[in-house]
Amino acid sequence: MGSIPAVAGDLPYERLAGPSGVETSLAVAKHTWGDTWKVVYVASNRNPVDALPAATIGDGPVVLTDGNTLNLGGVKPSKIAILGGLGAVPQAIADQAKATGAEVVRLAGADRNATAAEIAKRWVAVNGAPKNVYVTKNVGSGSPDAVAASVLRDGPIVTFTNDASVAALAGTVADLKAEKVTALGGTGVVPDAVVKAAANGKATARLAGSNRYETAFEIAKYAKAQKSGSNVYLASGTALKDAMVAGAAKDGVILLSPANGEGVKSKADVLGAAKLIVIGGTGVMPDSTVTAAATGVIPQPAQAVQPTQPAQPKPQQPEPQKPAPQPKQSAKRTPTKPAQPKPQQPAHPAGKTPVGKECPASAPIKGNQDSMKYHVPGGRFYKRTIPEQCFATEAEAQAAGFQKAGA
Repeated sequence: MGSIPAVAGDLPYERLAGPSGVETSLAVAKHTWGDTWKVVYVASNRNPVDALPAATIGDGPVVLTDGNTLNLGGVKPSKIAILGGLGAVPQAIADQAKATGAEVVRLAGADRNATAAEIAKRWVAVNGAPKNVYVTKNVGSGSPDAVAASVLRDGPIVTFTNDASVAALAGTVADLKAEKVTALGGTGVVPDAVVKAAANGKATARLAGSNRYETAFEIAKYAKAQKSGSNVYLASGTALKDAMVAGAAKDGVILLSPANGEGVKSKADVLGAAKLIVIGGTGVMPDSTVTAAATGVIPQPAQAVQPTQPAQPKPQQPEPQKPAPQPKQSAKRTPTKPAQPKPQQPAHPAGKTPVGKECPASAPIKGNQDSMKYHVPGGRFYKRTIPEQCFATEAEAQAAGFQKAGA
């Protein structure tokens, strides 16, 4: 799709998209790498978390596969690197890759943390000793705090899952011989203790904002000094798959957009953006979102029309009674005022806002916005989860973009 012209002050934009994640990844790959690829990295479309560390290598695009067919859009690279084990990308895809005549390698470990470590070794083989190692938490479907970091070029991304995996993380960082260790996301995602253990005396830093949108902005400002080009790739803040493959682009940085596009224009202006390149179709990035992002004009929600109340019949007034004669009083008596009913206290909102560190009984399901996971009562991590949103039903949590923890 060509660029959409803008009025003065608005950002022009174009959209890179296909009918599925596979075709969208191909559109991004061809946009920035043309039809000549020295190497291509192939990740699972179902859960492309391995695409995030691979995009930082910077020597070729990342494309996704549905697990049945290897679709390279007619391009014949000299090398095909498959990301993840057989559970992520089946052997059938490796066989199809070999049939193209390309050299085929698989970058995989015993788990996703180990796979990220193998990809980091490839980063060093291509780029030499890194200045930085970026650390993020592996949350299963991709960390919303780290997804925009796929544009970084001065070091690889490595991951950990929990306290038990920190020792392995420290070993990986030591092997990479980087000068500095940088956490991606706030301390709720990557605690200071994890960064300190991983660094083992090296310098440390952190790229973080108040939420995923602000964290992506902090990463983009930092990455701007490392990359040429003045484009800003814009992806959905809730559908993270598209942002993971966009990092392999050579000509810009990544921002995440909320559903209403708020804040994107001002951030893009700070970054000196010449154009927005929207990743994904209208199902994940509607035209209304893109227009608001490009213009900075956020549509206001329509005010609900209040229904007209039917006229209430006037109550019948009783016939006035003649007062009985009262004896004369020596002093005036102040009439007693009738008791006023106590005002009703408003009920707590329907369970949307946490009460302290807990959810109200009317909405007991806890939502964590960093991981976009929800926890149900009785779940493994329910008691230790401090909610940022509360939901009455799982369907309500899923409609808000959250996934069930452990699913």
